[in-house]
Amino acid sequence: MSKVIFEACGIDVHKEMLSICLTNRELTRTRFFEIPNQGDAIRELIGILKAHRVQQVAYESTSIYWLLLHDLLEPQFDCTLVNSRQVKAIPGRKTDAKDAEWLATLIAKQLLKKSYVPPIQIRQLRELCRLVRTLKAEQNRFLNRQIKLLDQWNCNFLTAFSKPETRTCQYLLLGLAQQHSWEELVAQAPTQRIQNELHHKQSQLKSKLMTDLPAAARLELQVIRRIITTHQEEIDRLETEIEVQASTLNWEPQIELIASIPGIGKQSAIALYSEFGEISKFPTPSHLVAWTGLAPSVYQSAGKQYTGHITKQGNRHIRYILYNCVVPALRDKSTDLSRFYQRLRKLKPSKVVKVALMTKILRIIHHLLTSGEFFLARPLKLKS
Repeated sequence: MSKVIFEACGIDVHKEMLSICLTNRELTRTRFFEIPNQGDAIRELIGILKAHRVQQVAYESTSIYWLLLHDLLEPQFDCTLVNSRQVKAIPGRKTDAKDAEWLATLIAKQLLKKSYVPPIQIRQLRELCRLVRTLKAEQNRFLNRQIKLLDQWNCNFLTAFSKPETRTCQYLLLGLAQQHSWEELVAQAPTQRIQNELHHKQSQLKSKLMTDLPAAARLELQVIRRIITTHQEEIDRLETEIEVQASTLNWEPQIELIASIPGIGKQSAIALYSEFGEISKFPTPSHLVAWTGLAPSVYQSAGKQYTGHITKQGNRHIRYILYNCVVPALRDKSTDLSRFYQRLRKLKPSKVVKVALMTKILRIIHHLLTSGEFFLARPLKLKS
């Protein structure tokens, strides 16, 4: 007896299990079964799908549990990763079998839109960039805890410095944690510059640094300092590896173009490019803006159209990176981006204008990558 031919497969992905439904294009025959979400079981599934001559496979982007399934099936079949929001079935009886059958029905009728899945090398680089952002967020959390501890015991001397991460601040924090006297701090300063700075700011620093911290507070400060230092070492190591991997992928021309925009550094440029990849898949800047979730939501009825907040139905990591690039971009008041912000700020709240500036930067990035031009800031024209 010949094998029954199933042309489409829908898979409902879970953490521990995969619910699978096979069907033909006429939807006259179906088969349902479940397997563990593990490598060996998925490899056996590949043999089953080939035996039944399955051509197309569809599955939802459920958390990170689809990654192993995609990496194993993608080289063998025409795989379609879909957004869960876009394939919701009609409310009613909901089971794993019904979900898998619904996906199989949609893929058999060619009603699903593929989600972009970059190659595994880009995905690995993307994960490193996201890990750096996570470490920086953790580091900032401990920096804030350090400031809170100093404020609690009225010894926050960091206000005397423009940047709390300077070498002088690190030296004084270590001295405060070890309860050194002012004379010892001045005499044991590692460089002449730090010693001169201590003499210059003695009136601002001495009273704060001579605070008698309890043993528990000193221990907490030492632990916080070690955590911050360790995080910084790991961040530096990861950023070096990110630059090496980006050069391996021959991204130098694209990174230089993106980094020519004010406020965007090399690491941010690599992180942005790793998120959206080849710009050719976005025909216009509006497509890139919509994919990022920065396009305004639209409601239309009876010939009237209303726009609201941004949809946020896109890549949140790009929005996070762009927002962090907007702040340094506004420090230079003579650039086009800063003048754009100042002009809209007269009409709109600050956060709304920053989102508009993020959208503008994204459109500029699309133009730079498609045209191969560098960003050239126009000089400020003074009124005569």
